[in-house]
Amino acid sequence: MKQLLGRALEYWVRISAPSLEAMTLQDRERKRRGEVASIILPIIIVLACLPLPLALRNPVLLRTLILVVLLDLFALFFLNKRGHVTAAGIVVVIGIEVGLGSSILLYPGGMGPSNLPLFDLTVQALVVAVAMIFPPSLVFAVALLNIVFLVVVVRSGVTTPELAHLVARDPGRLLIQPITLQVAVATYTFIATWSKNRAMIRADRAEEIVALQEALAQQTQQAAQQKQQLDDELRQLKGVLADLANGREVRVARVLPMTSLLGPLAWQLDMFFQRHQSVILHTQNAAVLLQMLRANTEQLQRHAGNPLFRFQKTQDAHLNAFLSTLNYHFTSIERAGKASQSEGISVKSRPHTQ
Repeated sequence: MKQLLGRALEYWVRISAPSLEAMTLQDRERKRRGEVASIILPIIIVLACLPLPLALRNPVLLRTLILVVLLDLFALFFLNKRGHVTAAGIVVVIGIEVGLGSSILLYPGGMGPSNLPLFDLTVQALVVAVAMIFPPSLVFAVALLNIVFLVVVVRSGVTTPELAHLVARDPGRLLIQPITLQVAVATYTFIATWSKNRAMIRADRAEEIVALQEALAQQTQQAAQQKQQLDDELRQLKGVLADLANGREVRVARVLPMTSLLGPLAWQLDMFFQRHQSVILHTQNAAVLLQMLRANTEQLQRHAGNPLFRFQKTQDAHLNAFLSTLNYHFTSIERAGKASQSEGISVKSRPHTQ
């Protein structure tokens, strides 16, 4: 049974209380006031519906009570649900004052001594004000409003002659009890709410301090882990640099992947070492090529008069292309020379005509 009631209450709070992300102290306080309002307002609505059967003979009072119930429903399911808890409390307080005031002023036959307990019902407005309206000190303004309303009513013409006679005879004795009730309820509810709010604020601050301490501990632990990881990676990087200094071919990125802290630096070092090795290789190739050119130049000088001389292939592809071009030109020159010799011989062998 308790579990069923607990689930029902939880469901009711979920559909009527504001669904705020309680991040700050103000948000948490507003969410708590909204949850309290979702429990208080149904009771207020039920109390507002109780006089409806008696108000069937009084159309004005009936319409007033229906309006009050509609205002309470609007405050509960629209204002309170959207997080406007203070606005919802003001609307409910106005509804309570209008409803009870109408019941008192429109009572058939006038307000008599037996109807004085109706003024005690105005403490509903005090409970709603201190629970929903911020700041809670406004409850004293509502209490003052109720006291002024009480004094005005008992001294007006809406009372019965019997009540008017009692007021004229001993007004203090008649009014002291409802006024004392208003002051006592306002004071007690304000002190209770003020103490509760201070305790909640201290609890929220304690939770925030604990959360900050946990976050600081996690950050400290992460910083220590990152420092240890950085020390390990620096040690590995020193070993790789030592291997490179000794002439070993090592890829830094294989030792320190991109996911590591020094991964980007390792990638940049790999690019630098690859370019450095490429420059060294090109320098060595240029030196070998220069040496081959010198050797072939010496061969060309030694065989300058030999028309059948051709350069031999080397191990360098670029140099082979250049030497092949020279060999082609040599062949072309040799063919041109042979063609000229053949033509000269044919001219000499022709008979001269007179």
